[in-house]
Amino acid sequence: SKDNMALWRVINTPSRGIGLKTQERLESIAKEVKKSPFEVMGDDSLVSSLGEREKQAVKKFVDKIQKLKDRILHR
Repeated sequence: SKDNMALWRVINTPSRGIGLKTQERLESIAKEVKKSPFEVMGDDSLVSSLGEREKQAVKKFVDKIQKLKDRILHR
C-alpha cells in the first residue's frame, strides 16, 4: 500500500539500520497478524524474531516517531 511505501521511505532516509531483509520480515509478520508494519514495529512480542541489532534499530525508530507525534499533539 501507499502507507507502507511511505513508511519504508521514511525508515531509510537517513539510513537507520533497518535493512531490506528486516523490512521484508516486518512486512511478512504484518500480513500474518493482519496489522500494519508500524504496528508490528511497536509490539515487542512481534519483533522478537528479529536479531538484537535489528530490534534495537526498530525500537529507536518507533521511539523517535512517538516523540514527534507527542510533540505535535501536545503543542
